[in-house]
Amino acid sequence: MIEDVFFDKQLNTQLSKLGYVKFPFLNEPQLKVLSEFYEKIHANNAVPFTTFMINDYVYRKAIDEQIKSVFAPLIRTVFKRHTPFWGNFFSKLPGQPQMPLHSDLQYVDETTDISLNIWVPLSKTNSTTATLGIVPKSNTIMNQIRGVNIIDAYSKNADDIAERFVQYLDFEPGEAIIYDHRLLHLSAKNDSNQTRVAATLVMVPATKPVQMYFAEKEGDTTFYGYHIKSIDELLLTPFKKLPSHLIPIKTIKNYQFVPLTVNDVQKFVAKISTPDQL
Repeated sequence: MIEDVFFDKQLNTQLSKLGYVKFPFLNEPQLKVLSEFYEKIHANNAVPFTTFMINDYVYRKAIDEQIKSVFAPLIRTVFKRHTPFWGNFFSKLPGQPQMPLHSDLQYVDETTDISLNIWVPLSKTNSTTATLGIVPKSNTIMNQIRGVNIIDAYSKNADDIAERFVQYLDFEPGEAIIYDHRLLHLSAKNDSNQTRVAATLVMVPATKPVQMYFAEKEGDTTFYGYHIKSIDELLLTPFKKLPSHLIPIKTIKNYQFVPLTVNDVQKFVAKISTPDQL
């Protein structure tokens, strides 16, 4: 049985039932610090979709440390046993299209533990400004390997599943969603004239090793598992590349995915749709 994530019992109940929680997280001064930092660090650089796309250790490290610093007071009061691992910005420029439905990377042995993402937009966010859309409780049916260049479990039928089951969320400035990394989600198209910026932070169990899977390229069926012993080991890994500075602890050959289908999700929705389960 996975231990409680939060000090607040109500948050634990909601996470268990839906796969995510949503509540006010950052105040105006904290948002201002992050917004000004984001503008400063990109003053002379193009804005990437994810700041991890920039293969610059100093740049990545500065972002990671700034997000962790701003989030730290909230983390100490909210999380019972999880610790920050990796901070990052996600940006969506005006006109950029919807990101397909997906689950995030895997960081722990998910048969015994849970890792989570904190996602906080720095401004008011809704369906016209690239908000998140989620499939509630879908974390419980995502039980296949996920990692860098590994996407096949959900990609084949992602558009059809999204059309049927995604629920879009609205966010006030500083409001956060904290979700199980297995939760199916997407980001909507940005129909506004402003860039939507979100600060994110990966949270992992404090006493367990971080383990991540990589494939050399998308479509490969050989996966390599690594223990990531420090944030620097991740920050030194080039975007969408194997961490050549590390030795894999596990190699999985000829991995076979069973693609998630609309019918799989429909059966799952029927199972959780009674009033006492939602």
